[in-house]
Amino acid sequence: MLCTNCGKELKDGAKFCSGCGNVVQAAPPPVQEYVQPQAPPAQGYAPPPQQGYAPPPVQGYAPPLQQGYAPSPQGYAPPPAQGYAPPPKNNNRTLLIIVIAAVAAFVVILLVTKGFGAWGEKEEPVDVIEEVIEEPEPEPEPEPEPEPEPVAGAYDEIYSFYEGRAVVSRDGKWGYIDKSGNVVIELKYDEARSCMPDGLAKVGLNGKYGFIDKEDNVIVELKYDEIYSFAEDRAVVMIGEKNGFIDREGNEITEIIYDEVFAFSENELAVVMLDDKWGHIDKAGNVVIELKYDEVKSFHKGIAPALEAGGRWGFIDMTGEMVIEPKYDDAGNFTYADVTWVYIGEKGGFIDTNGEKVTELKYDKAQAFSEDGTGLARVMIDEKWGYINLAGEEVAELKYDEARPAREGMGAVRLGGKWGFVDIEGNEAVPLKYDGVDDFSEGWAAVWLGGKVGYVDKEGKEVLPLQYDGYSSCQEGFIVVMMGDKWGMIDKSGDFLVEPKYSDFRSFREGIAGVSFNGEKWGFIDTSGTEIVPVS
Repeated sequence: MLCTNCGKELKDGAKFCSGCGNVVQAAPPPVQEYVQPQAPPAQGYAPPPQQGYAPPPVQGYAPPLQQGYAPSPQGYAPPPAQGYAPPPKNNNRTLLIIVIAAVAAFVVILLVTKGFGAWGEKEEPVDVIEEVIEEPEPEPEPEPEPEPEPVAGAYDEIYSFYEGRAVVSRDGKWGYIDKSGNVVIELKYDEARSCMPDGLAKVGLNGKYGFIDKEDNVIVELKYDEIYSFAEDRAVVMIGEKNGFIDREGNEITEIIYDEVFAFSENELAVVMLDDKWGHIDKAGNVVIELKYDEVKSFHKGIAPALEAGGRWGFIDMTGEMVIEPKYDDAGNFTYADVTWVYIGEKGGFIDTNGEKVTELKYDKAQAFSEDGTGLARVMIDEKWGYINLAGEEVAELKYDEARPAREGMGAVRLGGKWGFVDIEGNEAVPLKYDGVDDFSEGWAAVWLGGKVGYVDKEGKEVLPLQYDGYSSCQEGFIVVMMGDKWGMIDKSGDFLVEPKYSDFRSFREGIAGVSFNGEKWGFIDTSGTEIVPVS
């Protein structure tokens, strides 16, 4: 739950705000926002690995053997005439012819056996070596990355985008989508919260809570009955009715033994209570301020309010020494300024960190200085409100029937039935003529009169005419407005970027907004009006 005065996240059941000291009132549930899906990103295609190719070994080529031609050693003789018998030859000559013929035959056989090169030249024999090429082992194909779950359309409930993720719900189960509308964490949890700046998110399953990261890795085991956001790298956890602290790795830095705790402050100390006694521990879980006080508040500017057993509030330093006398009936801490409120009896005023009075204790109501750093605090006497500055000067006369905490240096005030704004000098920069006003955001504030809404700047100029039927604060340069009974979106020129056609429209965050046609099913659009997640 949140403090209605300063907006600080509080533990359920807290009686007062640890940030500003305001009495805690129940805060409305957080607005949820959603993102419109886009088509899932195309999966990169990789062709199958090429198998190395080796051509078959080339066989040496030899031309067909030419048959050697040897002229006959015998001279040419015409065919013998019929009936004529030549005279008998000499036997030695016959033997010579036989020898020559045998040699010639041997040469022919040799040539046939050994072969000839081109044009009868003999080729050297070629030894053909067949090279054995070992084909490489085929590389295993990489496992394809899991494709994101396709965008399925409208959700039952949504939260705003934080850290590029939005929480969505369907059929009672919660998960996360990215800015393309792809489901990046399955809808499987019974409860889920938006990502924190460190990328961690609280999730719940079967009544137990823990933290996951953006990839759904469990960082803190889901074993706690309740768990709260990290502050100064420490988070509050509960088992049963007892509280303790964990670090970002899920290590329990304290035993889960305390009856009540508050988050770590800027001075790296946390408030703890055990058996109705309060004190402080450090980030290692060591008790540094003894648990002996009836109540204490968080450290800011090096000091913290502490209530002694005698029933008076004073201020202690980080060693536990009382540095401002315990004489007050109530006291705030120095959250946003070096000045804070204190009460004695029914009257309140302001002191500085040395305990010196900044104002007399004369106010019926003295509220904390605003967190915007402009140094305005609300005060009230006899039901009339005004503002003081850090010097204790009443810069806006105590004449208003109502005053709100200043935002962007502008305080919304009401006199009679009309609203306007005062600036840090107390000037009525926006005339008190409107039926209602919203707080300033990005330099503009919504105002309404006679049932129509427009927008003013800090000089009181109506920068958008009073013509709309519903409004939202300016976020990221965009404004969600209603025309008739439908919502759309305009820019600061008043031009419609998204025509009014939705029954419900959440403010933009990280360039994306949740929309619905019937308030039951939600989708997301971007700033051009393109549906990232279909509404139906």
